[in-house]
Amino acid sequence: MYEHLRGRLVSRTPASLVVEAAGVGWFVETSTRTSAKFRLGDDVLVLVHHRQTEDAQRLFGFADADERDLFRRLLRISGIGPSHALNLLSAFEPADFWGIVRDGAEKRLSTSKGIGPKIAQRVLTELRDEAGRRSFRAPAEKTGVDTALPAFGIESDAVAALTVLGYGEPAAVKAVVAAMKKLGSDASVDAVVREALKSS
Repeated sequence: MYEHLRGRLVSRTPASLVVEAAGVGWFVETSTRTSAKFRLGDDVLVLVHHRQTEDAQRLFGFADADERDLFRRLLRISGIGPSHALNLLSAFEPADFWGIVRDGAEKRLSTSKGIGPKIAQRVLTELRDEAGRRSFRAPAEKTGVDTALPAFGIESDAVAALTVLGYGEPAAVKAVVAAMKKLGSDASVDAVVREALKSS
């Protein structure tokens, strides 16, 4: 029904925005990630998702299409409501989330507020195949590199090995990208991991 709001940001909390557009103040529920990307008083463009139930209408806002697409995908999972979805979006960048699902990291999902083991397992079960079909992207704002890695193969295996050794996913992706550039695409997983460990 609604695609976006464009107007002046007149109020902001960690979980909501009020955007004044055409003389109307629109209350928009958000993740903390989206809320943090906007400044009070600025003219903003917020992507939205409208949800209507028997007793309420709610408007959810997103800083980018990746986050909104993930929110909508989460809502299609039985037992996952808007609050669960926003909690997950507040805890993880969309690219990080898909990497976590692909790797079956239930405990990491369970660290999100309101996400217990049962919900985390349901998310993994529903989305694991889809995550495997997606590319694995290191967010540019975290790593300084904006690089898509295949969901399977040498690169993803090397990233998985580094995360087992204690690397965060963005740091592991950055190290693997650098190692692959140096060694070439024919390098083995072990060689890539060794090179990544040496250079980081």
